[in-house]
Amino acid sequence: MNSGALDRIFNALCDEGIIDVNLEVLSIDSTSIRVHPAAGALKKMGHSRIGRSRGGLTIRLHAIAADDRTPVIFDLSPCQLHDGLQVRKLLEKLEPVEVKAYLVMDKAYESSQTRRLTVEMGFIPVVAPERSRKAP
Repeated sequence: MNSGALDRIFNALCDEGIIDVNLEVLSIDSTSIRVHPAAGALKKMGHSRIGRSRGGLTIRLHAIAADDRTPVIFDLSPCQLHDGLQVRKLLEKLEPVEVKAYLVMDKAYESSQTRRLTVEMGFIPVVAPERSRKAP
């Protein structure tokens, strides 16, 4: 995955017009993926994207998508890392938007740093506030 092959394929599909991304509303989410037990050898060889959780070896897929079938950008990380840090890395890879677009997130991504970054990039964050948040 470190070679960037998936990024090159996705960018080529966008350049050819096969994938057309409408950036009015984007959503962010992640999911955990169990890794086959044989992949434990990859972990020992230093592949840092494989993590260990109570369920065994896992990888977390983080994605920013324009709809249910159109990913804009995605990345893999070990499951034990916090989602907020990973989404900020994804957002930094995107170019700022010229027209305001909504960015729908769940509470896992609700932090002052993530909100600040989304606003700086031209997005309008749509996320339920944590109970401890004093100001919206």
